[in-house]
Amino acid sequence: MKKRGFTLAELLIVLGIAGVVAAVILPAINGLMPDKTKINYLKVYDELGKNIKAIVTRLS
Repeated sequence: MKKRGFTLAELLIVLGIAGVVAAVILPAINGLMPDKTKINYLKVYDELGKNIKAIVTRLS
């Protein structure tokens, strides 16, 4: 009767390869994501511009 499954060595090799792939890919993915602080500053700047425009319109 033949046993089915993987040996511990095979599992460790696969986990090692997955770890190396993750270590290479994750920094690249992180670089593609926009900076949250910059996005928040741009939102505040846009809102400030709208408020100034509304004030100027009321004063005119």
